[in-house]
Amino acid sequence: MIAVPWALGGGEEKTGADRVVKQSTGALDYCALVCPAGTLEAGLPGLVVNPAIRKDMSWKSWLKLGLLAGLLGLAMVSRRSFCRALCPLGAAMAVLSRSSLLRLETDQSGCTRCRSCVAACPTNARVVPAIEGGKEATAECLTCLDCVTACPEPAALCAKLGGRTVAISRGRDRAREAVHVA
Repeated sequence: MIAVPWALGGGEEKTGADRVVKQSTGALDYCALVCPAGTLEAGLPGLVVNPAIRKDMSWKSWLKLGLLAGLLGLAMVSRRSFCRALCPLGAAMAVLSRSSLLRLETDQSGCTRCRSCVAACPTNARVVPAIEGGKEATAECLTCLDCVTACPEPAALCAKLGGRTVAISRGRDRAREAVHVA
């Protein structure tokens, strides 16, 4: 998280023809240099609309376009490839998830190991069957609680905030929705 921005010139005054917004930030400008979302949402439309920007493209702009193309290719075979490999925000969230107050808990006697929670997880972070005292999810878990909602067994999976139950699986007889405890 520190080495890549530093190697790419973070902390320097950033002004140049390859930047649509020409202002000095003085900040670690990692996202402006390599973030594919910015390239896709602002960089490409800017290149299409403004011929002056196309004429003044630097190696950094070409690098960003190449990175975007590579990550779009990776997205075809792997979910969230940028978030998992390059995003500093994703790395910080993974580190901080270890100390989260919101935790998932599986009742081992109620869990049938049907893997509905695994199929419902948008980040492929759910770990099942969870062993007694083991991790319920990897550091990539966003705690969206889709797994709790998808669980077909009543009270087999719950989410606890600071030890207090905040959501619990309702089971297949109910509307497949998590009960949110007040």
